[in-house]
Amino acid sequence: MILPQIARDRTSEGPCLSPAELEAAIRRALSGSEGARLRGYSARLVAMYKLQPIHGADDVLQEAQRRILSRPRSRDLDIHKFLMGAVKSTAWVFFKKKKMRGDFLTDAETDLTNFEDSATSPDAQLIAREEYLEIRSSLHDDPVAQIVLDGIVIGHEGKALQELTGLDETGLASKRRKIVRRLKGDKHD
Repeated sequence: MILPQIARDRTSEGPCLSPAELEAAIRRALSGSEGARLRGYSARLVAMYKLQPIHGADDVLQEAQRRILSRPRSRDLDIHKFLMGAVKSTAWVFFKKKKMRGDFLTDAETDLTNFEDSATSPDAQLIAREEYLEIRSSLHDDPVAQIVLDGIVIGHEGKALQELTGLDETGLASKRRKIVRRLKGDKHD
């Protein structure tokens, strides 16, 4: 039975990292150039979703860490990639809460609304939205590619996308090619 295996003592060499191991992995991920990249990514998301002055980049990063530490995590976890996804998710949750409080629409929301409105009929708008969501969900394994897609949809180009994602020209071109491959239906790139 799987449940007893999952419920193993988290301090043993079982399938999950112990809380101390997980904290150490997060500290390592936040140090050096990778940590600077994560902090920059958090700051770009805060700016994109206009979360200031309520939430800053440190708030988003700290909440992402809290969420990661709240549950057992697998030993084979790529902590840096997981942290990037948690930061993105946390910023999105803060944005949705802000929106529910009735705060003003951000430029990103306005641009996405304009993107949907550019379709001529309600049916065309629905199809455009469904296609966007389908492509976005096909990129579930790559949170950075999802951000590139979101940026493209709201009208960001070149340097703005590089600043948003922290990628260089080559990395950005690679993510764009991945999006195009997914558009063409290649799920195994």
